[in-house]
Amino acid sequence: MIASRFIIFLVVVFAFAKAYPQQPLNVLLDGNKKPLSWPDTSWKHYDVSKMPKQIELVAYKVVDGDSIVPLDAMAYVFKSDGNLERLLEANQYLQTVKMFKYENGKLVSQSDGSQFGVDEFKFKRNDKGEFIEVPRYRLYYQNDKLSNVTDAAYPDRTDSYKYKANAYTVYSKHDKRNYLYVDDQLVAVQSDDNDYITTYHIPFDNHEVFFNLQRTGKKWYDLFEMAANDPEAYNKLVNAQMSASEKEYPFSKTIRNEKGDWTTTIYKPKHDQTVRRYYLRKITYADGSVSGNTTLDQKTLESIEK
Repeated sequence: MIASRFIIFLVVVFAFAKAYPQQPLNVLLDGNKKPLSWPDTSWKHYDVSKMPKQIELVAYKVVDGDSIVPLDAMAYVFKSDGNLERLLEANQYLQTVKMFKYENGKLVSQSDGSQFGVDEFKFKRNDKGEFIEVPRYRLYYQNDKLSNVTDAAYPDRTDSYKYKANAYTVYSKHDKRNYLYVDDQLVAVQSDDNDYITTYHIPFDNHEVFFNLQRTGKKWYDLFEMAANDPEAYNKLVNAQMSASEKEYPFSKTIRNEKGDWTTTIYKPKHDQTVRRYYLRKITYADGSVSGNTTLDQKTLESIEK
């Protein structure tokens, strides 16, 4: 019943309707630190094989084995030229809705709606077309690349960017974490106060590898160097740290349709089955055909867990 109410809530606010690529890894992992991806408005960035008219995505968790709880919902609406027209984000617990509006392939505004009303924010760009102000945040550039993102309300919350070839790192002062990306794919995360690191292969192969970086004799900067200049060496290092169970047990499961486009992704880390999350995607293609659904009931749950 809760899930059905959430879907109704999504439909009601949909007419109201930050664009992130939708490869399973990007959908599965929290802590997205990629404002660089905001301008990516073409349908080609949403992990579908042909042009869509609309993509809906709903995230769920399952509590106590059978209680299905919806978390968040997103709806992407595309224009006939394949560029994103608007994006809706709805949160079940907060009962809030965010609508991002695009014009000529560029993000121009954000509207935040709740029971208290609607607030609209305009995005500001510099002469080069780069974002300099987005809601709450200020963006700074150096040598035509994003260098810092600060929270206007909390100046100590700063994300700092460093680049090398097609790789970049993000240090979050507030989270006290380092993030490493290659071609916008997250490949490593490490906290300041922890010798352990979480890594992913280049390219992502559905495994998550957790190990003590200090014991390898390497440091964070060494990973940055390898990821940027020698991905094969980076993967070799990660492979050497994998346990037998990590090699046998992928941390997620993805179900695809006949076109090869994913419709369901399950986050199911072996270390804690209680934190499983389910991501259901419904794709309406430009030709009118539809694949997938966003309703998770007990029957669907049983079928996708097989």
